Amino acid sequence: MKNLPAAILLSVLMGCSKKVAPPAGVETSTPSPSAAVSASVSSASPSKVPDFEGTFLSGESFHLADHIGRETIILNFFTTWCGPCRVDIPALGQYYAANKDKEVMVIGVDVEENPFLVKNFVANLPVTFPVLIDSEELSKALGVSTYPTTIVIGLDGTIQYKSLNPVNPETELEPLVNQNRQKPASTRLSSAEFLAASGPTLHVAPPTVQPVTGPDAATSNQIFDIQVVKDDPEQIQVEVDYAYTGDHGDKRIYVDCDPVAPNAGFGMLPIAVQLGRHKGQAPLSSYSGTPANTVSTSIKCQMSSRIDSAVLAEKEVSYQKKWKIQ
Repeated sequence: MKNLPAAILLSVLMGCSKKVAPPAGVETSTPSPSAAVSASVSSASPSKVPDFEGTFLSGESFHLADHIGRETIILNFFTTWCGPCRVDIPALGQYYAANKDKEVMVIGVDVEENPFLVKNFVANLPVTFPVLIDSEELSKALGVSTYPTTIVIGLDGTIQYKSLNPVNPETELEPLVNQNRQKPASTRLSSAEFLAASGPTLHVAPPTVQPVTGPDAATSNQIFDIQVVKDDPEQIQVEVDYAYTGDHGDKRIYVDCDPVAPNAGFGMLPIAVQLGRHKGQAPLSSYSGTPANTVSTSIKCQMSSRIDSAVLAEKEVSYQKKWKIQ
């Protein structure tokens, strides 16, 4: 099996980023575990958090204002495709199981994914704390652009800690949670005080498909052609000529292409789809699970929505290639 590219390995070590800038005033450093409390608590400038409400995958309702002053809230933002999240979530689950009756609550927040996909992920990993699905309103409000991101909301309704890497709950989170536990009831913020200062309540809900239209929209979703633009013994890159109408919105629409071969584990980088007719290139990302001397006989491309899993267009072209796998 060929090794994964450096960029993919780096994402496993450092987190998966969307490259969206956080708002001013929110601490975004990534301290080492030993420096976590001093670097992110005492020197950070706490930022007020908006009130929000939503429904967990379990069907239970949650309203942040009801918990302010009573519990420290730990938000863990993740996605199903984020490798480091699979390291972070089990550790947080163990911490939550041991401390959920001790004035702390851990909440997972998946960002912009299909509920069916998220439910499968939660069941299979498993994720043992409550989970919300956010269509980006909450993540944008809190400046979340990298997964995993862990945010601690203190009893005073402010962001007291923010980590952009997998966390060690016992060394990075528990000291701060314990500080909050020791605050006298008379110094804790009430729900009414929090609501008066937090502004409008955000409604956290899974994303929905919102069609877009415009003068550049195509008349139908279609993949017209697939052309190989690079081919060597260990690599292939294709250019896809496609058209997209906008009927599934303007977010998270991709063309995924793969060489077709029995028992192969090819994976090509997706093409982010634009409204109208365009050409996009998809290079091979990894050979994970592909045996040496594999022969692929065609290339298949599929346009689909990451939000509702709808297949919008697909095309397969014949192209025989013998792979040199090192």
